[in-house]
Amino acid sequence: MGILSIGAAHDLPGAVDLTAPGAFAWWYCDLVDAQGDGVVLIAFMGLPFLAGYHEGRDRPCDRPGLNFVVYRGGKPTFYLLQEHEHANVTLLPHEWLWEFGESRLRLEWKGDDVTLTAALDLKVPGSRERCRVALDVTGPASRIAATDGDPRHHWCPIAPTATGHVTVDTGSDAGWALEGRAYLDANTSRVPLSQLGLSSWQWGRIAFPERELIFYAMTPESGGPEEPLVLSVRPGQPAMLDEKTPFAWGPKRHQRYGLTWHESVTLRCPLGHVVCVKVLHVVEKGPFYLRFLIEARCEATGETGRGFAELVDVARIDRPWQRPFVRMRTHRASGPNSAWVPLFNGPRSGRAMRLLRHWFGVSRAPGAGP
Repeated sequence: MGILSIGAAHDLPGAVDLTAPGAFAWWYCDLVDAQGDGVVLIAFMGLPFLAGYHEGRDRPCDRPGLNFVVYRGGKPTFYLLQEHEHANVTLLPHEWLWEFGESRLRLEWKGDDVTLTAALDLKVPGSRERCRVALDVTGPASRIAATDGDPRHHWCPIAPTATGHVTVDTGSDAGWALEGRAYLDANTSRVPLSQLGLSSWQWGRIAFPERELIFYAMTPESGGPEEPLVLSVRPGQPAMLDEKTPFAWGPKRHQRYGLTWHESVTLRCPLGHVVCVKVLHVVEKGPFYLRFLIEARCEATGETGRGFAELVDVARIDRPWQRPFVRMRTHRASGPNSAWVPLFNGPRSGRAMRLLRHWFGVSRAPGAGP
């Protein structure tokens, strides 16, 4: 691929630049069960989707944070996008240790396996409750050959065929637990997203019973042909890669903010099998970003799997009119915050009441921000 390079996890520390204006790095983990319920956890240093970040003035070390979401029954039942102050964050990339306030994440290599352990302790805006999460993910480190591409933009599927367990306690919804297939990757850039020559990308991962299928379609800003990529990974085996076979996108749908997305896509895995992917639920809706719960079927074997997918329209990111709305969905752990933050962060149930408490009480408490 010309737009990004693919490399090994041990090359990631050298690919991360935390001081270059507009650069970014995020580490992504999701966990999904056979019914399609799951969680997504993202630890980031400089997220291009934050208000004002796309202009390329901030440094990654100035805008760190966490995004944690729970999906049940095709809906997000808990959502939190939380920024932290630089002084409250510790990142040791060569030791694979992250601390965001009271939350701690660690990556460890044990032989050929990778383990992610996360203990999150997150403020819930508009309440005295906290969200506490215990996440453990273990799987074989990916054995994917490096590919040449833009050396500034680095993607690594760290452990694409992992399994995991998570427990979530949000105070009002205590003790929810889930086990399933897990996926872990990282994406870094030394320059702002707007300088990578990228118009849009569509990514997804599917947990089939015996393998993981990852697809990635990147559209150049120049208007050239879409760059397709399909990875097929079996636990403990070298990844198989196809970068040549175009995707066949299904019927278009138009989202209310103007984004166009496809109900389905048909692709060919590196084994030559035809795989049909369809969207089950659109679970995150925004003017430049959509996240989907998906289901796929392999025509050759009949096996089915579920997972997550996303669509990003780079040109739409961080338009001035969007920034107040993005700030509504972003909770700054040390404040100040939008007065509407409790309506979009925390457990889905009880958000209206938390918003009222925030307006008439919590928002005027010492240290809570305006």
